[in-house]
Amino acid sequence: MGAMLLALVSVEMPTPVVAQKTEPQPRTSKQVWSIIKMALIAPDGEDYFENYFKGAMVPGGVEGITVFTGTLLSAEPAAKPSVLVVAISDNTTPEVTLQMKDAEWKDTHLNGPLMRGSLIQFEGVPTAFTKKPFMLTLEVSVTKQSQIKVAEKDRKR
Repeated sequence: MGAMLLALVSVEMPTPVVAQKTEPQPRTSKQVWSIIKMALIAPDGEDYFENYFKGAMVPGGVEGITVFTGTLLSAEPAAKPSVLVVAISDNTTPEVTLQMKDAEWKDTHLNGPLMRGSLIQFEGVPTAFTKKPFMLTLEVSVTKQSQIKVAEKDRKR
């Protein structure tokens, strides 16, 4: 019995671990885009688009993100583009069509050609989307500096 008592006494109790308080890391624009894309391709994606997403400015400051950054895949017409196709998730997959609009939201164009592969920063208003192949169409104002930005080095001369 003495040996048994000795064995019980030597059992160690686990020490409680105190959880460290960490601040959640802010999401990047690519992470916010990924969340939006997953919501759109979900089984109820059409309902999400029609009831919550269509007509809203995106990214709209969600998670502190005011613009998305994408890679320009094409610009039509080439000399003064009014439609840009952009990849966000990677540098090659077409995901977003940007339709240029003026201050009155009428069709317009950029003032010069852009180089394929340019980084484009934008925010816009969703007007349409398809699941397969995935494509989100946004109307983008060219009259506000904050709504479409192209690095100067990426403009064709």
